[in-house]
Amino acid sequence: MFLSIQLLKQINMKKIIALIGLISLFGCNQELPNFSNLDFENLCSDNESGFCHWDVSYQYQTEILPVEENTNNALAMEISDGVGFIEQEFEFAATEIEKILSFSVHIKTENLEGKGAGMNLAIYKPNGEPIDFISMGYGDYSFITGNTSWTTYKVETVLPAEAIKVRIGCIAYGKGKALFDDATVKVTPLKDRKHSQLAEDYITAAIDSMKLHSLRKDSVDFDQLKRKALLIAGDAKVPEDNYLATRFLLSSMKDHHSFFMTAKERVLWEGNDDDDTDAPNILFSKAEKKDSYGYISVPGFHGNDSILKKAFADTIQKQLQELYASNIDGWIVDLRPNDGGNMHPMLAGLEPLFSADTLGFLVNINGEKEAWGRNELFKKEDPESYVEVDDPVSIEKQLPMAVIFGSATGSSGEIVIISFIGNYKTKSFGQPSFGLTTGNGEFKMPDGSYLFLASTQMADRNATIYSERVTPDFMIEKNESNPNLEVEKAIEWLNSMTTH
Repeated sequence: MFLSIQLLKQINMKKIIALIGLISLFGCNQELPNFSNLDFENLCSDNESGFCHWDVSYQYQTEILPVEENTNNALAMEISDGVGFIEQEFEFAATEIEKILSFSVHIKTENLEGKGAGMNLAIYKPNGEPIDFISMGYGDYSFITGNTSWTTYKVETVLPAEAIKVRIGCIAYGKGKALFDDATVKVTPLKDRKHSQLAEDYITAAIDSMKLHSLRKDSVDFDQLKRKALLIAGDAKVPEDNYLATRFLLSSMKDHHSFFMTAKERVLWEGNDDDDTDAPNILFSKAEKKDSYGYISVPGFHGNDSILKKAFADTIQKQLQELYASNIDGWIVDLRPNDGGNMHPMLAGLEPLFSADTLGFLVNINGEKEAWGRNELFKKEDPESYVEVDDPVSIEKQLPMAVIFGSATGSSGEIVIISFIGNYKTKSFGQPSFGLTTGNGEFKMPDGSYLFLASTQMADRNATIYSERVTPDFMIEKNESNPNLEVEKAIEWLNSMTTH
């Protein structure tokens, strides 16, 4: 492939370097991806983003605009409690060679609060079906917030041979300012890559845990998986060089629940026990009286900070106490917004509503059962899982209860659903749950990162195992024009219970 002297003169040096890099990475026998304006230098007034070839995918209370940084253009998102998201895509001919695709961007933030700034990749099959979506890492913990200087961040994935389209994107959530510049894309064929001893040791440690504990350990060829993972890790020189290969191993289990948490993410997930109840990834329950019934909506809880766990559980219990004192005739527990996370603060907060001590079991691959239940059970048997509550609430009178859930209720949210199965005068309403009815065991890696492996199945207090979605007692078809339909049906049932 050759470029004319006249064309070279029209391209600035930054673009020449990027183009040469792409040619060397793909080789002459593979089609070059149609990336454009990765350095954000070309401005287009007729493009909503202000930058040629970058499309606005979503914009809410955010101004997306060019700014000058160090005599060059950069993308800025000025956010007022909103979100900004720009993307571009390329298509290429499918090949039989799998590749590693790395997407990196320089990011800088100014007084950015909330989830923060980051980037993502999306991969598609020829028929348009998505293969994978890759973000910054587990949860919100790797997004960039606060005041930071220009730093290069990277996301990467393994492109299967069937992939023909990739979308790259820059995104920011919250309030403040995020800047992006000098994006790069690197494509590395997996074929004939040699691996280091560090890669061998790290991948072996991951596979050893998976062989012992994964629910799907008998359904995969670990020798084949290891060979592929070592190609991905390649000449790993530091533990981080093995992370993509480790994530590949976990996704290959196809349990849709196992995930990887880096050592840095683990530290942030554990929290610093500061009294910061405004943490951006923590939402609290909401309660009100609907007709003559106490209504409480309980979201997921993502984290392990002891102060936040306590605040979450305390909030639920105080709301239950206030509702009970208002002379209600029954309960409505709404789990539709509960996307999982840490089960313990949820169960601790809802404890006054449970009519038994043991609420369910986690059953491992050997059929061994580990009970979950009231907070006191964890205090005795698993102190790290115990959630302290300021003034534990005691509700003397058992009242009929309606539990609402839907397709977004998953993982630990499904543990809460199952905890109510068999409860006193309790029925459920809505749509089948998400279907992550497995428990994740934590297995530490040599560098302090963790594998969260789907290693147990959920069972109710009667030891009935739930292998897929949990189905409500009363199926209510989702009605976009009436989002309160499930609540209305729950109230109808409660009315029938309280009139007898």
